[in-house]
Amino acid sequence: MISYGESRERLFGLVIECPLGAAEENCPLRAARGIKLRDQMEFSMSRISDPVVSDILTHHEACVRRRLLPC
Repeated sequence: MISYGESRERLFGLVIECPLGAAEENCPLRAARGIKLRDQMEFSMSRISDPVVSDILTHHEACVRRRLLPC
């Protein structure tokens, strides 16, 4: 399990840019990528709850597996 700080740092990186280039339509971070950097940091570090951060990171991990590891 990753720490609070690590999960927020990972989220901030994902808010800045999708690591796979183009985000899919169902990406929960699409809207956040269109805001100012300062607001992206605030969003990542304090604006959303821990369970939501966990859900977003879980979504990201599943997306990466689906897109990079075809069946």
